[in-house]
Amino acid sequence: LQRWLGYQNKLDPAKLDFEELCSFFFNNFNHDGTLHWFEDEWNKTVGLNIFDSKFDKERGFSSYKNGKISALVLSTHVDDTNKIVALSEFLEQEVPSVSKENTGESRVSSEVYLKLKETMIEQEELVNRLLSSDYSRFFFSNEMLDSFREQWS
Repeated sequence: LQRWLGYQNKLDPAKLDFEELCSFFFNNFNHDGTLHWFEDEWNKTVGLNIFDSKFDKERGFSSYKNGKISALVLSTHVDDTNKIVALSEFLEQEVPSVSKENTGESRVSSEVYLKLKETMIEQEELVNRLLSSDYSRFFFSNEMLDSFREQWS
């Protein structure tokens, strides 16, 4: 959490006053960091620029290869059945199941997460900026982006 908030001390969201957490999230959180993660982190580390290719928006996943590097990129919105398909195709072997781990609703601070999620609905300008980004348009179809906009408004 402190990395994303640009805060040096370790933060425990469960111990923060909700108003303080909202203030940190909306005023200090680098929302653009998520939009540029592939350029700033992935490309430099892996040397594979997924933006040089297309992403299969309909399936919600694509695989990429550059020399000895192979990568599977999945949208967080892919259902579990299609995650199994994606992993099986990528690994060229059957993957029997995929379990959900580390979901916002399952964390110790799930109440805070859900309340913050509700607060996002009030942030129309931020939601529109994020959904209109090159990043969002690369990974999601116009129909999906419209659906997200409706969900967050």
